[in-house]
Amino acid sequence: MTMQTNTNTNAAKMIQMMECPKCGGKGHFPEFAGIYNGTCFKCNGSGKVSYRASKANTAELSNYQIQLIETVKTADFSTMTFGQLSEIRNAAHYPIRQCPELLNIWRERGDSFFFAAQEQKLAGMYSSR
Repeated sequence: MTMQTNTNTNAAKMIQMMECPKCGGKGHFPEFAGIYNGTCFKCNGSGKVSYRASKANTAELSNYQIQLIETVKTADFSTMTFGQLSEIRNAAHYPIRQCPELLNIWRERGDSFFFAAQEQKLAGMYSSR
């Protein structure tokens, strides 16, 4: 007779919660109130998403991730092009487990520069028509 161990308790311990990277923890998007009342589809309105902790999640950061974190925390965004800002913004929206606050740091430091550059780019596109 073999005895099976209950791995559900171990699995439950490995599941962790973090702020939803899609809505930034708000759970909804007021500007999309006409679609499912603006509820975020990623977190179903809770503002939190779960992820399973694993060796991959606790692995060392790659050089790219280290550079991205450093850039978001310290870069002078006023000197960057729209393309550079867009690349950093897109990367910051994918959570790095070792730096869960990265998206919030980007929102505080970089969003205003990104939106200003985006408006300039769009204005240039529409003025040439």
